[in-house]
Amino acid sequence: MCVQGARWAQSEVMDKYAGEDLKADVVWMPMLASDVRDKWKASLLDDPRMTHYWNGNQTVGRWFTENVKSCDSLGPVAWDAYYLFDKDATWEDAPSPVVACGTPVYKAANALAEALEKIFGSED
Repeated sequence: MCVQGARWAQSEVMDKYAGEDLKADVVWMPMLASDVRDKWKASLLDDPRMTHYWNGNQTVGRWFTENVKSCDSLGPVAWDAYYLFDKDATWEDAPSPVVACGTPVYKAANALAEALEKIFGSED
């Protein structure tokens, strides 16, 4: 996730829905030359409901592109992307159902915000 998308996700998802039963798994992958693990700032997303992972070989991004077919193609490696599942989602061969997904996060922010409002209601 890019820095701009991470900041948006922190303020408009995690902070906005602070009282909700919301969990986020964040997978960081080196997609650009500047994406180096020792320069990765997990503090951009510092909510305790978030679990951070480093995936240096991009396996997770390729797996999501190949296996979560309910989303339009996010490229050969899904990155700077979100996948939203509700509390009843299951994971057998692949997680489903997908409520919403998109990339890059900051450009797909409106769709994610609308999907979150459908799940949790407006927090304004």
